[in-house]
Amino acid sequence: MNSDARERALAAGLEVFGRHGFRQTSMALVAEAAGMSRPALYQHFKNKEEVFRAVGERLVADLVAAAGAAARESGPTVDRLCRVLSVKVELTAPTVAAARRRELFAEANGIAPELPAAFRAGVVAVLADVLAEAGLPDADTAALLFDAATGIALEPSAPDEQTRRLRRLVELVVGGSTRHH
Repeated sequence: MNSDARERALAAGLEVFGRHGFRQTSMALVAEAAGMSRPALYQHFKNKEEVFRAVGERLVADLVAAAGAAARESGPTVDRLCRVLSVKVELTAPTVAAARRRELFAEANGIAPELPAAFRAGVVAVLADVLAEAGLPDADTAALLFDAATGIALEPSAPDEQTRRLRRLVELVVGGSTRHH
């Protein structure tokens, strides 16, 4: 499959899995959404689980790259950490794209549990790097920030409230860490 056709198949897979879920998705639906024939899709993906994994791997890579880009932006440590964690929190945003990503992650727990684990590990590594640059080299702190952000993201509150709570969490962690180091 040329790279353009593969990209179309991956984009179609994200859309179709996000809209219909894994069980309701068929290779025919993915092929149709990608504008290709089923035989063309089968030449490159042996089944829908393989498409699902490829879509999930791409999504994880894109989200971890977004977290890395957020970490590289200049600014105070608190701001940089908040930007990184916002990648996680934005998965719960009330948008169609976020809903599709959430659906994929929810399904991945049963089908490809390595995908959510890879996302968590990637973002925690980015957080740990930001903390280390600030002189706060504590891997447990990075993992705790990610897990707490997950809890904030799951609360049914307005995005502005989630952002405020996320910032307060980071301020407490960074402020508390600097007092003890």
